Amino acid sequence: MTKIQSYDFGIIRIDDRIYRSDVLVTNEKVIENWFREKGHEVSLADIQKYIDISQFDVVIIGTGYYGAMKPDSRLISHLEKNGIKVMVMNTKDACAKFNELVAKKKNKVLAALHLTC
Repeated sequence: MTKIQSYDFGIIRIDDRIYRSDVLVTNEKVIENWFREKGHEVSLADIQKYIDISQFDVVIIGTGYYGAMKPDSRLISHLEKNGIKVMVMNTKDACAKFNELVAKKKNKVLAALHLTC
């Protein structure tokens, strides 16, 4: 079970490893160096090129320390249409929500986390 231990602007500690670039985090693994075509916008394609989003029950989008990253409306509608719950919040809150949901062991969770602005 993956656990986010701490987060601050530009740095996150997950399972005793430090990351300094945006990450995708699941119940079981971390995908580092997550890159988006439009830096402060996240689309379905930005996630799908790294992982099959359809395998998750919940997708948490961490919009950054100050909330600068925004999800594309088509991403949210696609997820909701496919029965996937979407949560959009600043990255600090997203980290806490991820840990809370993963600890319950009821859902397969994906967190898409922007670490800076």
